[in-house]
Amino acid sequence: MCRPVWMIAAGWFLTVAMAHPCDTRVDVRSHGAVGDGVTDDTTAIQASIDAAAAESREVDGQVCAELDMGVFLSGQLHLKSGVILFVGTTAILKASTNGSLYHGDTDWPYNVAFICGYSVGWSGVAGSGVIDGQAPQYVTSLNPVADQYDFEQLVGPFVNGPFRYRLVDFKHSRNVKVQGVTLLDSPSFHLHFLNSSDILVESVTVSSDLRWPNCDGIDVTSCNNTIIRGCTIRTGDDAISPKTWQGYGPLHNLLIEDCTFHARSGGIHFGASAWYDYVNVTVRNVRVLDSHGGLSVQVRGPGSVKGLRVENFMVGRTTWNSPCYPWMGNGNPVVVSADVWASGPAGSQCNATGGGISCGTISDVSFENVTSQSENGIMISGGKIRGAVQNITFTRVVVVIQQLPSNNGSFGPCPSRNYWPTSRTTGSPEGGEIAPINGIFIEYAAEVTVADTVVSFAGQPKNNNTFGGCFAVDSNSTSSVVIDSATTRCNSAVTAT
Repeated sequence: MCRPVWMIAAGWFLTVAMAHPCDTRVDVRSHGAVGDGVTDDTTAIQASIDAAAAESREVDGQVCAELDMGVFLSGQLHLKSGVILFVGTTAILKASTNGSLYHGDTDWPYNVAFICGYSVGWSGVAGSGVIDGQAPQYVTSLNPVADQYDFEQLVGPFVNGPFRYRLVDFKHSRNVKVQGVTLLDSPSFHLHFLNSSDILVESVTVSSDLRWPNCDGIDVTSCNNTIIRGCTIRTGDDAISPKTWQGYGPLHNLLIEDCTFHARSGGIHFGASAWYDYVNVTVRNVRVLDSHGGLSVQVRGPGSVKGLRVENFMVGRTTWNSPCYPWMGNGNPVVVSADVWASGPAGSQCNATGGGISCGTISDVSFENVTSQSENGIMISGGKIRGAVQNITFTRVVVVIQQLPSNNGSFGPCPSRNYWPTSRTTGSPEGGEIAPINGIFIEYAAEVTVADTVVSFAGQPKNNNTFGGCFAVDSNSTSSVVIDSATTRCNSAVTAT
């Protein structure tokens, strides 16, 4: 298998064996940690990290601050260069619910994290233990309509306003790895990287309640040279969400491989607030077992997606969220969508009609060996901007549309097309349009090819929904769309269009 040059150069990250990462170890108990689940061990653990940093030689010898055998309650911790925070098999590192033990981010006062890796190198988190964010401790009630928790936030003297902390947060860092650990019940993002490079996330498990909002599994924001490999993620929001944020630049060279996701929102969701470009992204050998969206590529700002390869991708089931409002997903296995969101943080910075900064586009995207079961079909849309989506190919794709029976819920009809977030006026709330459910729907796009593809409809549609054609192409807004009739097959009572 050929690897991109940037992966080969980052040889430190190609190690697969999960051996202990450090020759030198600093036991947190030697600095006074108790590990009984009630004693505040913040000072002792931070002292261990600092002591490990004093012994570290960074590149040729990381030092571990090691936790083992116990439940260690702690407030905010700050990693140092050359230090690995190692959480052993019998250790649980638990985030304190005491707001006074957290400080706000110097860049963003409202951004707070439990484990902080800021401006560090050759650092990370490893082990086979658990890092527990204690999100259930903040639940106040359950919204029965949205099937979503309401919650309280922490307050503290060193944070400007109420806050929810991220579990592990790296920014302005290089040569970072997170390996083996289980990240449990974060009140916000579980693992976030910002403006960092040469990142490895390997064999990490993320587990949270599907009813907890805004608890993304892994977010990679404006980073370069990132590998996410062999991870299992169950979360109430997006499993993985690549982003580009204002002031931090583009995202280059992202590989997501050999992962399994169960997400309330999307398996992989490219964030709608695209300030800068996403360049050279590969997704392969990935399974999305259950979600409201399989893979969603959205552009709602000046940033573009240039070069996305999806290979060996399986969507076990995507469904609508009750009552048909999208929770970052509209039952589609795949969405490729560029649209105008003038009121959005990034969308307000571009002009889709000419003049100033142009809005972003999506180009050079390929899907190969894709299998999906879903309540809705694949949607390709340039959002009324001709040429905003172009050079998209589908090869060896199987799409089965099967909607859950009406006795699973009384809601319906659900919108087959959803443009949220968008500035356009739509017939249904939250950017939706009621229309027949098509296997693959294409509009406002150019140079789209579909070959060696099978679309089938199984069972009956939901209340007031209807099944449409296997392939639906809006000829008024598209150009150079090729559906290869010799290699495609349509298993539908409705004539393909």
